[in-house]
Order: sequence, then C-alpha cells, then structure tokens
Amino acid sequence: MIYISLFLTVLLSSVSLAFVSPVMVLRKESMVVDAISHSVLPGIVFAYLLSGSLNSFLFDFMSIFFTFFITLFLNYLFKNLTLSKESIIGLVYSFLFSVGIIFINFFARDVHLDADAVLFGQLEYTLFDTINLFGFSFFTLAHFKLFFIVTLLALWYKFLSRDLILSAFDKSYISFLSGSRKFFEYFYYLLLSIILIQSFKIMGVVLVLSLAVVPAMIAKLFAKNVDRLFRLSIFFSVFSSLISVVIAFIFDISITGTIAFLNLLFLIFAVVLKNYFLNEK
Repeated sequence: MIYISLFLTVLLSSVSLAFVSPVMVLRKESMVVDAISHSVLPGIVFAYLLSGSLNSFLFDFMSIFFTFFITLFLNYLFKNLTLSKESIIGLVYSFLFSVGIIFINFFARDVHLDADAVLFGQLEYTLFDTINLFGFSFFTLAHFKLFFIVTLLALWYKFLSRDLILSAFDKSYISFLSGSRKFFEYFYYLLLSIILIQSFKIMGVVLVLSLAVVPAMIAKLFAKNVDRLFRLSIFFSVFSSLISVVIAFIFDISITGTIAFLNLLFLIFAVVLKNYFLNEK
C-alpha cells in the first residue's frame, strides 16, 4: 500500500507540472520556478507566523497568495523593463531570499521553514495523512489536493490556454488583449502558484525545477504542434517519474533525487537521438 500511495503521489505531481512545463518553456520563463522557490521564503515566514503550523490551510493560502503576487510582479517587470528575464529573476529572487533569511533569523530561528517547506519537500511524510476511501487506505490528503489541481489544469488547457500559448510566439500579442482576456493570464499564474506551493511541499525545489522544465524540453524535440507538445510533455514526465520511483525502491535511495538525476539523463538521450539518429538532414 505504501508503494501504491507513493506511486500515485509522484504520478499526480508529474502530470500537474507537465501541464505547465510547455507554457514556461515556450515563454522562456522556466527559471520563474527557481525565482519563486527563493522569493516565496518571506511569504512562508509570514504564513507560519499567522498560522503557527506548516500544514494548516491558512499556511497554504498565505503562501499561495504571496507566490501569486511574486509571479504578477515578475511578469510586470518582464514587460516594462528592458533587462533580460534572467537578470530580473536574479535581482528579484536574491533580494527576496535574503529578506526571507533575515525574517527567519528574527522570527523563526528554531523552525526549519526553508528546508521543510521549500528545499527538500516531504514526499514520504504524505503517507501519514491517509484517508480511507471505498475501503482503500492508500489515499492521502496530498492525492486529493493534486487531483483537484490536475482537474483544474485540464479544464484550463481545454478552454483558457489558447491566448497564453499564442503569446509565446508573438510577444506583442499579449499587450493587445482585452481586460477579460488578460484575466486568463492571471488565472494561469494563480494556478501556477497553487501548483508550485503544493509541489514544493511534497517534492521539494530540486525535483519541481526538473519536472517543470525537462519534460517540455524533451517534448519540444519531437512535437510538431502545441497539442502534441503537451501530450508528450505529460508522457515523458510520467514515464521518467515512475521509472525513477521503481529504481529508487530497488536501491533504497532518494526518490526525488533519482527522478531529477534520470530526467537529465533522459534529456541527454533525447538530444542525441534527435540530432544523430532522427535528424532529417
């Protein structure tokens, strides 16, 4: 039952991140995940001070709200400054991360907020929040949160993603969108904030960065259109994650570290396969 529960957690996490991976890769915003992982630290400290717990609804809500604010702020800077996105991300996340460290030293010195809530995740600890459903005891609270997120993402992709995807190919397109259309972009950033906060807590920053970038990079090598890009991104993410979980179980090693490591190997293999064996030239 433990293995089934972990498999399901990794599967749902992989699918949720694979949905947003193509958008971030196409819009050249992959490092936004890294920026948020560092910038959200002040928000996590405030959320902990208000809620008094790392696992309360208020902690999740405050963390998501702060993350959403950071994504909107970064998006505003991307559009209004002539600096490159990499430069803006470096400036913002280094400043906010340092603010978070200062806040931890003053207000939460004895609580490992950075490790528990951001850096390492708590994949194995999700097993303790089990829910008995239809006689099965391997379902956890994380499963229901992730299933809800995946459902929202599927609906978003089906009905609301078109303008956001088009803006990746025409940078001036997004500036001509009406107010109601821009709402769809904000809704995407809200979804992204929810996904990242939940994923950081479950999988940790290292794995989230890998799953948010690598699947779409591999899929982009073989996809001929956007729909196939999304489908291949989900396929590669799920395939890599599940194979990695099996290997981690066999050798009794870190699941998150194994997935991140194998993702890079799969990316290298895909590049070699594309350039040297499937190159039409």
